[in-house]
Amino acid sequence: MLVAGCSQVLGIDDLHVGGVDARPGVDAVDAQVVSTGDAAVDGATSTACDRIDLLFVIDDSGSMAEEQANLATNIPAFIDVLDTAVGSSGAPLDYHLGFTTTGRDVSYSVAVPGIPPITQTEQGDDGELRGACGLDRKWLARGDASAASIASCRAQVGTAGPSLEMPLYATRLATNERVVNGGPNAGFLRATAPLVVVVLTDEDDCSREDNNFTTDANGDACQPASLQAVTAYRDYLDLLKGRHDLWSMAIVADNSSTMCSSPFGTAVPASRLMALQAASPDNVVTSSICSGNLALALADVLDVVQRSCAR
Repeated sequence: MLVAGCSQVLGIDDLHVGGVDARPGVDAVDAQVVSTGDAAVDGATSTACDRIDLLFVIDDSGSMAEEQANLATNIPAFIDVLDTAVGSSGAPLDYHLGFTTTGRDVSYSVAVPGIPPITQTEQGDDGELRGACGLDRKWLARGDASAASIASCRAQVGTAGPSLEMPLYATRLATNERVVNGGPNAGFLRATAPLVVVVLTDEDDCSREDNNFTTDANGDACQPASLQAVTAYRDYLDLLKGRHDLWSMAIVADNSSTMCSSPFGTAVPASRLMALQAASPDNVVTSSICSGNLALALADVLDVVQRSCAR
């Protein structure tokens, strides 16, 4: 496992969070996002990077079995690095680690020439963190017994999820709607902890927030005009954390301009996810899902954790 040697990459013992990067115009985003997000996290304050919240958003559609199995194989070494890391105060790094999927409950109709539209109803996690696997709590934390095996279990989210992958909207659901009013994810986020979101998908983002829609004649529900702008999710994360430098995203997808292939299968160019990286290059990094071994991608995630603390 290549990621096993990445403890040196995660050199966060000397890193501090500092500086404020306020993005002009962010106040124009729905203010309710700020109030619900702030109400959902604890009020502890700190000037040191002693905490990190990690959210994995994993594609659970039918083509993802091999990728999930490879992630499950490599994630124990990732946990080992987190468990041996220390924060800037010298104390062990206090991490939260949660897993959700790219799917949400959605109903739509597929337009088929010559016959009535075909109704499709799909059920997803709607951003709720995966539980079970030997732990009642929805997220893993430092000190949990058998953390590596629990993480491996939760990373295998299955392949029966919706065919419309919505990792950006799922991120919003996981950190907002599923948090407020004592929701199932309440307690996962900490106000001053940097948030690192890891997206794993072999498709592009299709974050539609509407429902009961009809696709075009080709059955494509992901036409750009129907989707929420990727910059809206960037601005949401700015507001959620209160600072542009308190969130990062590591995208593991097809980051090329053509379809890629690997022992896992093929992947479609993730154009919208790459557009998010272009819109927020300080926050978003990408890795290829076609690398053939997700240990490399997890090493990149550890680098994002380090950089997130450093910022």
